[in-house]
Amino acid sequence: MYEVPSDQDWSFLLKNDLIQVCYGQYQTQLRFEHDVIISIEGDIEHRDEDEVLTKSEAREQNATSFLLLLGHRIESVAVEDKHTLALVFSNSHTLRLYAGEPDYESFSISVPGAPPIIV
Repeated sequence: MYEVPSDQDWSFLLKNDLIQVCYGQYQTQLRFEHDVIISIEGDIEHRDEDEVLTKSEAREQNATSFLLLLGHRIESVAVEDKHTLALVFSNSHTLRLYAGEPDYESFSISVPGAPPIIV
């Protein structure tokens, strides 16, 4: 089963502005400054300070809610458990990426010069 690596240094994600949201048939990509890309194929939860804006299973993601993150930077990253990575943005929105099905990738993170992180 894929799990969120707890020993990973996530500092490379900090202070990167989200500059593009790409929504495809099987994947959503969040593209940040410095060529950092988060590719999402699995479950997510997007919330503001008061409520859940989107909670999805697999490809039922609501691309519209991701637009609220455009132009905002990642302020903190936390591994909440072995199946959850939480990203807090500068607009106080939190995006949780979940590791799901054991045989399928839920999300991956790529940054130039480093091997991709696949969960």
